[in-house]
Amino acid sequence: MGTWDPPPATQGPFRFGTAGTGQPASVVARIVGWVIDWVILWVITGLVAWVFSLLHLGTVGWVLSALISLGYWTYFWGSTGQTPGYRVMHMRAVTVSGEPLGYGYAFLRGLLVNLSFAICLVPAIVSLIMLAATEKHQALHDLILGTTVVNA
Repeated sequence: MGTWDPPPATQGPFRFGTAGTGQPASVVARIVGWVIDWVILWVITGLVAWVFSLLHLGTVGWVLSALISLGYWTYFWGSTGQTPGYRVMHMRAVTVSGEPLGYGYAFLRGLLVNLSFAICLVPAIVSLIMLAATEKHQALHDLILGTTVVNA
């Protein structure tokens, strides 16, 4: 009896869908992964900010929330390349050569992501457009750092 090989990686319309480990993650998968991660972060950081505001230390709460967000991205991308949202969507953040990010790149990537949302969302919107327009579905922070997100 012969062996069964999985179908080759194919791209859907507008290059949104790709299949196969190591292939660029689809735009839709990246967006869903981000939504999952941001919901997790909003719950955690919202609770932290709320508790500190009850203690009349609102500024401390917001600073701590920003550090928690940066720590979230750094830990997950630096350790496995997968945040909880990325894990659900079966994708991983790596360098463009396919190597793990490590904590240094993960920290810088998390910093750029947080800044893109803090600066009037303009860089985040540009990143969304770039996800659809670039061959490897790279956002602005990916192009700056030489990283990408692939199917895991």
